[in-house]
Amino acid sequence: MAKKWQDVEFVDYKERQKRRRMRKRMSSQEELATTVQSRWNFTLIFSIAFLFMGLIGTSSYFLFIAQEKQEDAESKMFIESRKIKGDASYRKSVVDEYVAFAQAKRFYNSGQFRTGLDSEVELVTFDDVILKLMPLSELTVDGIEIFGQNKRTKTNITAELGEVIFDSRKSGGLLEVRAGSLVVYAGRALFKIVVDGDSYSVKLSQGLARVEYYQDSRELSSSQMVVVKDAALSQVQTFNPLAETW
Repeated sequence: MAKKWQDVEFVDYKERQKRRRMRKRMSSQEELATTVQSRWNFTLIFSIAFLFMGLIGTSSYFLFIAQEKQEDAESKMFIESRKIKGDASYRKSVVDEYVAFAQAKRFYNSGQFRTGLDSEVELVTFDDVILKLMPLSELTVDGIEIFGQNKRTKTNITAELGEVIFDSRKSGGLLEVRAGSLVVYAGRALFKIVVDGDSYSVKLSQGLARVEYYQDSRELSSSQMVVVKDAALSQVQTFNPLAETW
């Protein structure tokens, strides 16, 4: 009888040991699973944070580059006076008074210029597009656009009165010049516009230009000209550039 009791006790002991080992194994597995899950969560959070910081850094970099490029472009939206002879004056808008200037000066983005009797002034953009106002002339710079990696300009101009000469031969800049309803588009070229009341003439010494007047247009090349008179655009004519003042 004693032997049977010991056998039962031994079997119970083995069962307890087995259950203890099972619990320990399950505990170890749970601990391992918890550790793996924690590490996975940490890796996931770290990866998301890293990607987020990378996205912010990349966005900030491109935003900084774009802002820097914009600031650089704005710093080049000027026209500078030089070779001033006689009376030259400037005003920012039609509500302002004209102010005389006699020295080299930068005028940013837009404004109106005029010259007096026996007076001339030469204006130039940062990429060497030259505008020259002859005596008793008026010119409005409507705006300056910067393009081509901030190395070139497109200058939008209105010739109001008198004679204005445009020279972009040494520049990659573009010109869009208006005189009434007449518009001239030019790249590398030397040309002049004369405004006399409702009459306009465009004379091209060198280069190429396109002239538009309402629905009509003309292509000009060296030594060619057109005239607007009585609200009509003439056919292309020839002239002698050597007989003109440039």
